[in-house]
Amino acid sequence: MNTSAIFSERVVNVLRGLPVAEQTAITSALTAEFIYGTNPDKGLSPLQSILYTMIRSYVERDMH
Repeated sequence: MNTSAIFSERVVNVLRGLPVAEQTAITSALTAEFIYGTNPDKGLSPLQSILYTMIRSYVERDMH
């Protein structure tokens, strides 16, 4: 990946507002995708997948 990931205050605040288990899962998924370039979906519960999709869309919008 040749672009920079931008984690805005909105993204950080949403992550901080989640329970610790979800914080850990979502930040791991974001790391897997944006740093390692791997698919993060396989390790997430259905709820975590929804949260991840929402937070990832915030990151995508912030990057444009």
